[in-house]
Amino acid sequence: MREQKPGKHALGGNLYLRIQGASKIYSFRYMKHGKSHERSLGPVHKIRLNEARALAAQYSSDIFHGRSIGQGKKTGVTFEHVAREAMPHLTATLCKDSKREWASTLLKVAAPHFGKAPVNSITPKDVADLLSKFWVTQPEKADRLKARLARTFEWGIQAGLSDADNPANRDAIRALLGRVKRARGHHEALPFEQLPALFKQLTARSEPEAIALQLCFHTAARSAEILRAVWSEFDLDAGLWNIPKERMKARRPHTVVLSEPALELLEAMPNKDGRLFKLYTHRMLWLLRELTGNDALTVHGTVRAGFRDWGDSQDVSDRIIEDALAHLDSNAVRRAYRRNERLEKRRAVMEYWSGFLIGKEFISEDEACRRATMPDFLRATAGV
Repeated sequence: MREQKPGKHALGGNLYLRIQGASKIYSFRYMKHGKSHERSLGPVHKIRLNEARALAAQYSSDIFHGRSIGQGKKTGVTFEHVAREAMPHLTATLCKDSKREWASTLLKVAAPHFGKAPVNSITPKDVADLLSKFWVTQPEKADRLKARLARTFEWGIQAGLSDADNPANRDAIRALLGRVKRARGHHEALPFEQLPALFKQLTARSEPEAIALQLCFHTAARSAEILRAVWSEFDLDAGLWNIPKERMKARRPHTVVLSEPALELLEAMPNKDGRLFKLYTHRMLWLLRELTGNDALTVHGTVRAGFRDWGDSQDVSDRIIEDALAHLDSNAVRRAYRRNERLEKRRAVMEYWSGFLIGKEFISEDEACRRATMPDFLRATAGV
C-alpha cells in the first residue's frame, strides 16, 4: 500500500482508504436519500485489498438493485463479542469503578437480551425493547444504557465487525419509544447552618473522595469540575484555578478563586501531576450520604445551594455569588460589558465561606483595632 499520508484516499469503485494516525481502514462511500454515507469495511490488518474491492463491488450491486447493502453477508459475531472487543477501547480513560459499571451494563443487561443473534441482525426495535424496561420508570438509567449501546455498536461498525446501520440511533429509538419528560426539580440540599458540623466530620476522613468533597465545598464547584480537574489548571502561587471552557457547563472558561484552606488542602496532596482525583463519579455522593444518613441529598444541592444560601444570609452581592458559581447573566448586554470578574471581591467572599465551613471566626478591621487596644483585664473577660 503506497498511500501513507493521513486522510481519505480513493481506490476506485467507491472504495476508500481512511488513514488517521496509526489507524488504516477501508471504507465504502455511497449516497442514500441524497446524502453521502460511509460504511467501514475493516482495518487493513484484517482485510486484504482484493477482499475490500469485492465487498465494495457487492455493496454497489446491492444499491443498484435496491437492496440494503450487505444484506446477504453472513456473520456469527454476537453483541457480546463486540462488547468485549470494544470495552478496552471505550473505557481506557475511565476509573476502575466506571469500567465495572460499563461491563455490568453491556454484559449483564444488554448481552443476555440480544442473546446469540448476529450483531448485524439487531434492529432498532430490539434495542427499543431493551430500553423500554427503564424508559419511563428509570429514565437516567435508560439514557446511560442507550449512550453505551450506541458507542458499542458504532465501534463494531468502524472495526469491521458489523456492516449494519447503528441500531441505537437516537431518532429511531425516539420514534419507537417516544419522548419522556425528565423531571428537573431542585437538588436536595442540607440547610447551610448544618454545614460546619458536616465539614468537621469530613475533615476527619482521609479517603480521596473526602479530600475531593472538601475541595468541592471550598470552591463551590460542580462535581464534574472537581473530578476531571488536572494540576496544569492550577496556579497555586496566584491562588487561582482556571477551568477551560471545554469542561464548563456554559462552555465558557471560568476562574475559581482559591481560599487559604483550599490552598492548604491542595498543597498537602502528594502527587502534583495529571488528574487530582481518579474517582468513580458517585464516590463523593456516597460519602455525603454516609456522613449525613440522608439518601436524598445531592452534592450539587448541598455544596452549591449551601453556598448560595450562606451568601444570601451574609448579604453578599448577588452578582459576586453568581460569578463564583459560574452562572451567566441572563442579560446579554450586561454580559458583554462585564469584563472584570471582580476576583479580589470574590477572593474575600471565598475566604469567609471557607472560614464558615471550618469554624473560623472572621472579624472586621474596626473590631480587630478595638480588641488590640483593649486593656488586658477586659480582654481576658471578653475571652479574646
